Amino acid sequence: MQVSASSYAQQITITEKKASLEKVLKEIRTQSGYDFLFDAKLIQNAKPVDIQIKDAGIEEALKSCLKGQALSYTIDEHTVVIREAEKTLLDKVVDMVADIKDKAGKLVQPSIVVGKVSGSYGVPLSGATVMVKRTKLGTNTDIKGNYILKTAETTDTLVISFIGYKTTTVPINKRVIVDVNLQEATSGLDEVVVQAYGRTTQRLTTGNINRITAADIAKQPVTDPLLALEGRAPGVEITQQTGYDGGPVKVVIRGRQSINTNINSDPLYIIDGVPQTVLDLRPFDYKNNNRQRGQYSVGLGDPTVGYSTGSSPLAAYNPSDIESVEILKDADATAIYGSRGANGVILITTKKGSPSNGEFTIDLAQGVRYTVGEWQQLNTPQYIAMRKEAFRNDGIIPTAQNAPDIFLLDNNRFTDWQKYAYGNTGNWTNLQASLSGGTAQTTYRLAGGYRASSDISTAKGKNPQGSFSTNLTTHSANQRFTLSFTTNYTFLVNNQINIAPVATLAPNAPSVYDAQGSLNFAEYDKVRIVFPFSGLLQPYEGKTNTLNSSLNLNYTVFKGLVAKVNLGYNNAQKQQSQYQPLAAQDPLPGSPQKGSAKVENARTNNIIIEPQLEYNAVIGKGSINLLTGGSYQLNNTSSLQTIGTGYTTDDLLYSMAAAPVVQATDTKGQYKYAGVFARINYNWENKYILNLNGRRDGSSRFGENNRFGNFGSVGAAYIVTEEKWVRDFLPKVFSTIKLRGSYGTTGSDGVGDYQYLTQWAPVSAGQSATSTNPKYNGVIPLVSIQHANTDFHWQVNKKLEGALDLSFLDERISVEVAYYRDRCNNQLIQFPTADLTGFSTVTANSPANVQNDGWEFQANAQIINGKSFRWSASFNIGINKNKLLSYPNFQLSPYYTLMKIGRPLGEQYLYKFTGVDPLTGQYTYLDANHNGLVSAEAGVPPGTGMDDRVALINTTPQYSGGMGQRFSFKNLSLSLFFNYRKQLARNELASTAFGALGNVSLYKYNNRWQNPGDIATIARLTTTAKASDINYGSSDAAYTDGSFIRLQNIALSYTLPVKIIRKIGLKALSINASAQNIFVITNYKGLDPEVNNFGALPPTRTITWGLSASF
Repeated sequence: MQVSASSYAQQITITEKKASLEKVLKEIRTQSGYDFLFDAKLIQNAKPVDIQIKDAGIEEALKSCLKGQALSYTIDEHTVVIREAEKTLLDKVVDMVADIKDKAGKLVQPSIVVGKVSGSYGVPLSGATVMVKRTKLGTNTDIKGNYILKTAETTDTLVISFIGYKTTTVPINKRVIVDVNLQEATSGLDEVVVQAYGRTTQRLTTGNINRITAADIAKQPVTDPLLALEGRAPGVEITQQTGYDGGPVKVVIRGRQSINTNINSDPLYIIDGVPQTVLDLRPFDYKNNNRQRGQYSVGLGDPTVGYSTGSSPLAAYNPSDIESVEILKDADATAIYGSRGANGVILITTKKGSPSNGEFTIDLAQGVRYTVGEWQQLNTPQYIAMRKEAFRNDGIIPTAQNAPDIFLLDNNRFTDWQKYAYGNTGNWTNLQASLSGGTAQTTYRLAGGYRASSDISTAKGKNPQGSFSTNLTTHSANQRFTLSFTTNYTFLVNNQINIAPVATLAPNAPSVYDAQGSLNFAEYDKVRIVFPFSGLLQPYEGKTNTLNSSLNLNYTVFKGLVAKVNLGYNNAQKQQSQYQPLAAQDPLPGSPQKGSAKVENARTNNIIIEPQLEYNAVIGKGSINLLTGGSYQLNNTSSLQTIGTGYTTDDLLYSMAAAPVVQATDTKGQYKYAGVFARINYNWENKYILNLNGRRDGSSRFGENNRFGNFGSVGAAYIVTEEKWVRDFLPKVFSTIKLRGSYGTTGSDGVGDYQYLTQWAPVSAGQSATSTNPKYNGVIPLVSIQHANTDFHWQVNKKLEGALDLSFLDERISVEVAYYRDRCNNQLIQFPTADLTGFSTVTANSPANVQNDGWEFQANAQIINGKSFRWSASFNIGINKNKLLSYPNFQLSPYYTLMKIGRPLGEQYLYKFTGVDPLTGQYTYLDANHNGLVSAEAGVPPGTGMDDRVALINTTPQYSGGMGQRFSFKNLSLSLFFNYRKQLARNELASTAFGALGNVSLYKYNNRWQNPGDIATIARLTTTAKASDINYGSSDAAYTDGSFIRLQNIALSYTLPVKIIRKIGLKALSINASAQNIFVITNYKGLDPEVNNFGALPPTRTITWGLSASF
């Protein structure tokens, strides 16, 4: 019966002695007008009631009549539900509806059902879907996890689902109250994945999201979280640019989008909802009027300070604090980020607390690091023979003047300079500790970590990293308000030296230090060899501090409607210094003997405010999710670089005030960003899913005429196997068939700050006034280095994707196949301008269109899933094709002589290598235009006119991916992960003047041309590079197959039995061992096909062992 609000009373008067509970409840109902809902058996078994109340409210009346009973009550609006007390430990049921009263006025059991849905640790699940299987009609649980269904029959079955939990079916069996405790999902399809401004599952998502878990990251002894992602997701290329810890890492998702190499191609990094603004404060190269940007981030600060050419944007973050990493790739997943999502999005979620009595965990690991391999180079006799043969081929008689290494050095001396430079064994230390726990109401986590790695070079010292993180999540008593605060702080120190040239030093070269322990310049000067060890006393040190904090406030306005505010703050500071003392300089008369110091302090502050409204409801046979919100972001970046020169003593080198000449460069930048966004998601019977995203963005990187842009996407999915006729038709081997697709637009404002404004700089900035830099009326004149262009605007990426998801054998095997096509137009190009303008380029939009299309495939399988033995496997591959699709007025563009329409952006045009001339032993090349010369012509497309560059080399990888194996037997587990790539790499043979001063690889020596008629792959020895030798580096022979399969990680763990560890007061104890970069299978002749740079520091192999204990 529905009772109007006017009939409800709050003054109840009752006096009864030993009355039945049913009688008292009927009286309360009569006086108050409230309806009651309960199981009749509970009331019949209740104790008699003694009650005396006057003008009492409904709650006071209920408390009095239920006192001493094993019952509890909840009220919502004007319905009272009474149940067993132990079934309602966490507050009242919300949104209950009226009971049904029969004609005689008696309370009867109605044909409706109420209950509570809870999950892990008994936590109520707000927003869970409860549906009647027969009618497909249902509702969502409220903030307390409670639900009520009016349309259910006593013989119906309920279907309860919630993100991250197994969908459960429960028969009602004539019950009125049906409480359900859901179990966490074990199927990968139901695993929770983080998406933009929310969560979903692989089963229900309409977008392309790849997830890497904390377990996958924790197994890998890496200092940079990005390196732990390599090979884990199809279509994502992660390449370490150097072997230095914390060095730059190039991340490319689904191919290169921009023609302009000065457009940053990094994805958007978001940590706990806070975007990380990867702003490169690179100094302006005034000499060449060049902004010195690049395709990937080099981190905060000037990359020219130091030897690793910058740092990774996430180098300072502690991998042990990460709970999961989600990589968002298609328009459906990224369009809601608008202008920031063009290159993909990487969402990083840090670890949070969970309800428990409190658990203290400590992880300790110790290990070693060393190089994977070394060049096979010539020993001293071979080296001397090589040099003599080179002189003989050149018709030159070697003397002490032209061959000091033969006549003036000890020919019995041999030093393996590679081993000297990079042959050390470094140490690895990792200590992590955390304390977490709490209740269903409040959870917490505190964690601290220390990680240190020492260099494998001759440098001393370590690269330590310290971190501290905390999380607090709490709910109000009525569950309406939720607060979650997370902060992560890290401190990182990088120490580097640079002695890369020593890899090719003559094996009989003098020692590094003289008898007095000083650098041995004198002996090297005697034999006229450039001393390559000055870097030993020219150290670089970089100190990076990062703080990332987020505050999330949620308030449930009413059932289904939640108001949210996400506040984020990010601060990063980097101090780097590099010194050149007198002791590191050649004291030879005439050599410069002045010390110098370079110090830089760079800083970035980033705040973001994102208010949101989210509404969830069940409409018909489906559920709808509505989200709307806004973003405001402010980023301030600054740096101060100071250079001191002219030091005459090393005692004052570390005092900038003592420098005779001090030069300072002050750089500041501000970036503002604002946007509004909305998302509509409708799920019909978990069968048809539609997802719409829209966003309007404004960026300070564009002029007022084009500051705002609109972006959006549509995504849809059809889970075919939810159709009954399909399930009946398909063989039982099929578990899930899902079709999904998406189309949308994203944008990019990665052109940098202030590019639409006119910019000025002092003539020969940074130099004092000299005769070559005259002052005008006592003032250094300014010159325009960039012209204003307020009309250039957003690059736009149009993304299309279609995918098929399959699972088999009760979802033990899952397969996903996706095809995508991304087109990027309105390209931001730096157009060259005439010298008379005073600046070299102007930034403007071009109608050029770049296309990336390809296929992605991934599969996961639980091959054996027994009680004692388990075996699972994974595989993924991404195949991308890139090309310049169109370019109107291409002949007028700055890329006319560099690219061709219809060809990949990464394609290079080189001379066609035709082998070694058997008669002369010189390298030969195709004379494409038959003019008797092999040459390049400026101003024309490659291969036309007098240009002989007709060989096409595509340096972009053809495909890449990874594959893993996991085994466990009782308490012992083993995992292996391989990553692979099909690519070309720079040929280590592409050096000039083979036979000049300096060592070479044994391979080159053994395969050289020696006599007329020889069929060889390597040219004759010579002391001086000829044109044919120099052209080798500009030919297709300079590139070779750099494909590889790398055993990236192997991890072994043994967990001690619980009955043993509890005797010593532990909850869990495991012994672990892991190794990173174990071996590489490749035909590449260099040290490493990934860092294919002769003489560069290669990636190291790390082997660790340790334990993990919980108290």
